Amino acid sequence: MKKTLLFLLSSVAIASASPMGIEIFKQCGTCHGDKGQKHSLNVTHYIAGMDKDDVIEILHEYKAGTRNKYGLGSMMKGQAAKLSDEQMDAVASYIESLPVVVEKVVIKKEDTTLDGKKIFKKCAVCHGVDANKRSLNVSKFIAGMDKDHIIETLHGYQAGKINQYGFGSMMKGQAKKLTEKQLEAVALYVESLERKSEDTDSKKMEEKKKITQEEIEYNKFLKEHFDKSTNPNETYEEGKRRWAEEKKKREAEANATKEKSEKVKEQKPAASATEVNLDTIETAGEEPKEESSWF
Repeated sequence: MKKTLLFLLSSVAIASASPMGIEIFKQCGTCHGDKGQKHSLNVTHYIAGMDKDDVIEILHEYKAGTRNKYGLGSMMKGQAAKLSDEQMDAVASYIESLPVVVEKVVIKKEDTTLDGKKIFKKCAVCHGVDANKRSLNVSKFIAGMDKDHIIETLHGYQAGKINQYGFGSMMKGQAKKLTEKQLEAVALYVESLERKSEDTDSKKMEEKKKITQEEIEYNKFLKEHFDKSTNPNETYEEGKRRWAEEKKKREAEANATKEKSEKVKEQKPAASATEVNLDTIETAGEEPKEESSWF
């Protein structure tokens, strides 16, 4: 009974709407639906049944260029600019008369590709599980960093415009794998992490900034590896595994060289007991020369 009554009231309201409002709304219906029951470009709310004064206020804002909700400012300004105050009043009255549409709540299946925590697992190899580790002992802690700053930095790496600490190639390889939504998801996650206070002792800071020869070789190896890699999905974990293999290879070669050197020393014949130092033998018949002296 209640639904029937609402339907009748709505029908009466629509019937009483001015022909001008109905005619103008036909242009709006392309995006908003013929009864205001559609999400314009899949982003806006339903406008059916909206308060007339709210509609007029919003249209004036679009007309003045002071509103840009959902990034539709330019498009809506072009539409609103065509309307006089009388026309705005007429179309707003018509929108208000339309039956309100109850939006359905759709629970979407979780998109694991947009799980910031999951995406960050790859970053954690260098930045630490809580983002409170200096990547390769030189970068800053990134936990708690501003989301927009992180996104801007990742965009810089994607474009190859940033090479901080010489990590440009490696970071470009990682950042290019992320979509815009994934960038935002991981940036939000990093921003949410608690930032630990960094050691401000200058001497300790300098010590921590020192890079060992092994770290230099590690950085060089990873840079060359990612530059040559043809696999766009290769992760730092894979790079670290390859570095571990490379280290074993280098250690084996060093040990082999050392063993070879020791064998050469062992095979070299010792000096014979009959060998004498010719420098110590005086020429027969010659008197020993006196050492000259300045005194």
